[in-house]
Amino acid sequence: GREMRGLVLKMLREAPYSDFFWEHPPYTRKSVSEAPYECVLVNAKGSLLGMGLDGESFAEHFAGASEGVSVFDSLGRDALLIAPAPGVGGGGREPTRTWSFL
Repeated sequence: GREMRGLVLKMLREAPYSDFFWEHPPYTRKSVSEAPYECVLVNAKGSLLGMGLDGESFAEHFAGASEGVSVFDSLGRDALLIAPAPGVGGGGREPTRTWSFL
């Protein structure tokens, strides 16, 4: 819920890297209640800093974002993707650039 979202956002904001890759195992409602949250942040070592925002590739999914978050199936329909909508970043508190690679 909102508490978990707040904790994850705090962790990402306080990451010791200027840019990073963030991964975690798949979670279901059942697995979340049975095991502690775990993830890995991998230092991208500046490789993401010069990249521009691609506003076209997922535009159709971001158009209907609710509360600044888009939820949609992967291309293979084997995973559910959850992503912050560009231009909304953190409820308007963060610049779009912050969210451009999540």
